[in-house]
Amino acid sequence: MALFLLSAPPVFLLGPLAALLAVGRPSSWREGLWLAAALLWSIAWLATTGGAADQLVKGAGVLVTGAFVLLTLRWDAPPFRRGAVAVLLAGLAVTAWFAILGIGWTQVENDVVRTLRDGFDAQAKLYSASGGDASRQVSEVLKQMADAAPAFAQILPGTLVLLALAGTLLGWRWYAAIATRPLGTPPGPFAAFTFHDQWVWVVILALVPVATVGLVPWPAWVRAAAANLLLVAGTLYAARGAAVVRGTLDRVPWPVLVAVAMVTLLLFWFVIGGLILLGLADAWVDFRRRLAANSEGDA
Repeated sequence: MALFLLSAPPVFLLGPLAALLAVGRPSSWREGLWLAAALLWSIAWLATTGGAADQLVKGAGVLVTGAFVLLTLRWDAPPFRRGAVAVLLAGLAVTAWFAILGIGWTQVENDVVRTLRDGFDAQAKLYSASGGDASRQVSEVLKQMADAAPAFAQILPGTLVLLALAGTLLGWRWYAAIATRPLGTPPGPFAAFTFHDQWVWVVILALVPVATVGLVPWPAWVRAAAANLLLVAGTLYAARGAAVVRGTLDRVPWPVLVAVAMVTLLLFWFVIGGLILLGLADAWVDFRRRLAANSEGDA
């Protein structure tokens, strides 16, 4: 949770946390303290001014919070399903809101590109001025990231979807941990994380423009949509693969866990690819059910 608050828009986590505590009527000092802190932090963050991209993120945060809390009050579904529906409803609402205001996606992308380039260029200059080979190498990497700002801007929708999902789920988990009488069914362990197997069609749909890029002159918006769908689906299947791995860790000796952690850091992208494949395979094999059945058989 601390990592999310330091690296992502805090309203995606603190908004659901504060709203759930408020509608649940806090009855302890701990709930009241967290409600006040989450509310003040959210208001302070929302009060800052920015461009079209900033308006998009803030609007999405507020709308996701409202949708998630309303769904929690009315629908006793798994947290991930509630979060996914809340994100979908918020996305539709933001799209309509921007259409009414006359704000186009190009304006949002240009604002994101300008903000990213300014930030990366400023950091590159600081490292370049400090001297040293290591600082110059970091400066060059930052300059390359500034040049790649348009690519980052293109996957902004998918990034916001993932941040909103992660924030609402973390907010729900923390709410359930601190509330005296939490609403709804308590969240399960991460090792049980899963979602409907029909999500695989999202991957297949997104891969079509990628696989036929040299054969079909797909419009730019189709390629951008495919990239965002792949980002979201790939991350979710990587998380599902990680949940499968987490379910087996209790049986693994700690020296092996340390070795696996070191390999993960050294071969991060290869590990992510493996987790995605494991998550996809879990849709057909259901590894955790098989492991549970084997455990019962051994017992």
